[in-house]
Amino acid sequence: MRAKRFICFRIDGRGSLVDAYEMTDRKTATRQRKTRRDAPPPLPRAPLSVVDAKDSAALFHRLAVASALRITEAGRVFLAEDAMAPTHKLRVALRRHRSLLKLFAAHLSPGFLAAQSEQAKAIAARLAPIRETDVMVTETLPALAGRWETANELSPAAATRRQRALAALSRKLEKNAERARTALRRDPEFSLALCDLLLDLNAELAAPSGRTDAPCAAARPAKRPAKPRRLARAALDAAARKLARFGNRLDTLTIDKRHEMRKKAKTLRYAVEFFGPLFDPLDAKPYRKALRRLQDSFGVLNDAADLEKLRSVQLSTTLRPFVEAAIEEVREHASREYALAKTTWADFDKRRPFWRK
Repeated sequence: MRAKRFICFRIDGRGSLVDAYEMTDRKTATRQRKTRRDAPPPLPRAPLSVVDAKDSAALFHRLAVASALRITEAGRVFLAEDAMAPTHKLRVALRRHRSLLKLFAAHLSPGFLAAQSEQAKAIAARLAPIRETDVMVTETLPALAGRWETANELSPAAATRRQRALAALSRKLEKNAERARTALRRDPEFSLALCDLLLDLNAELAAPSGRTDAPCAAARPAKRPAKPRRLARAALDAAARKLARFGNRLDTLTIDKRHEMRKKAKTLRYAVEFFGPLFDPLDAKPYRKALRRLQDSFGVLNDAADLEKLRSVQLSTTLRPFVEAAIEEVREHASREYALAKTTWADFDKRRPFWRK
């Protein structure tokens, strides 16, 4: 019988990550252990507030600690539970971490920035197909079934056959996702990649003399470190400009460019979440809500693109025609939603950035 491989996180008494290593099972010794000769101090149990950060290095340190804790917890749950929710949480944690690195790119050492970005991207890429299938099973196909149920263009018998086909497709995709999650959780390369990301990040965040607000080794030396609010304004302005480049030419965007716009909206939303506490929360909250509405309005476009990937999935000859019908219907629905997205963008674009008030 093949031994099960899993990752073990060693946590200190305060609940902080100290080490992570691969095990086979309780009856065997450690097969491979990821450690450092000079073990870094453990991360604080809870992230520190960004409000009283004195400069850009301290601000990044506090946000990065929060990111490390989020990835640690999401990774622990993902590797321990075979469920949909942990997959999404780990992927979001990695995406937030990559956004944080991009926002602080000018203030980080190139080596650390490149290594962390590539590690997080590679891990997230392995989670992406599983998450896309989960979204199809829990959101896209149920919404499609609801629209088909209210349509009257088919006879009752034909409508019943179509609904049964959708249910069969959902069951097949759910089983595929379960197998993929199990395989990934048992893959030692995935576990060790997650270990490397966390341990490298933890080592860089280790503050000298045990000070939790000191600049980390990843920070690029600067003669005059930027003030937190000044850095936040510049980062938010840059993220908003990148989104506006797409939003101001919605009529000419291709499907791929619309997906890129949705990603830019996510980056701006994360920036608002990172830096929002530095400004008036009453101003930041409505801006964040409007940004989420904009992001959601482009979600159906991504659903249409994901459904088209079903053409490469091995399906029975009975299901294949229904998949083609589903793709066509979701495309039409995406076109209708895209018209609404233009209105949503126009409303969002009129809002004055809260960080400039």
